[in-house]
Amino acid sequence: MYPPELTAKAQRDARYHLQLRITKVSIGDKTATASGDVVRVFRGPKEMLGQAVTTLLPCIHPGDARSPTGDSPFPTDQLREGRILEAYFSDSEMGLSVQAGLSMLANTASDAPRIKLINARPPRWWQRSPLVIGIVFAAL
Repeated sequence: MYPPELTAKAQRDARYHLQLRITKVSIGDKTATASGDVVRVFRGPKEMLGQAVTTLLPCIHPGDARSPTGDSPFPTDQLREGRILEAYFSDSEMGLSVQAGLSMLANTASDAPRIKLINARPPRWWQRSPLVIGIVFAAL
């Protein structure tokens, strides 16, 4: 899991928020290449609707240990044709890149986004420093 501030920033910075109907999956050791057609555009040009796109996803095989890095890998048995991938994306050399694990799988497309906006902001300077808090209380 990524920290809320990083996730919120990635969500704000993502160029696209899409739902894709997966048409092809190639599973590797720790990643899977998923191709699909855009079925919903929540952020980005509406002309993307119906376009074929490709993305790289972290995956985990049955029995593998989860990554301690914060990635949320998809179980390989859940990555299959016909499923819907909803994610926040940015452009990459390979196609689209999922931002900070902001992705999920579903069985059907939805009219409204399933991934909700995260309203997290970095702590203010006085909230980060115990010294500042101590000085404020000492002055009282």
